[in-house]
Amino acid sequence: YKSITEQSIMGVCILQDEVFKYTNKAILDIYGYTFEDINNWQPGEYLKLYAGETLKMVSEQAHKKQIGDTSQLTHYNICCKKKNGDLLWVD
Repeated sequence: YKSITEQSIMGVCILQDEVFKYTNKAILDIYGYTFEDINNWQPGEYLKLYAGETLKMVSEQAHKKQIGDTSQLTHYNICCKKKNGDLLWVD
């Protein structure tokens, strides 16, 4: 799995206990952060990647996924915020 995700151009991350436990290089390139940046984030700080109304939805969906709630969404488009403040939409 790690070998596949590290070679992927698709951003892949694993969120657990409100912190990223794994991020591949592609996700760092997309958002403009380094491994050191993300590894030093406090619980819940991952939410600074999301903008506007997307923020509440992402927070709710992340919580549902972490507790195993079956009403979670499996696919959605979200407005994100890069480290430099630029906005982008991701799927």
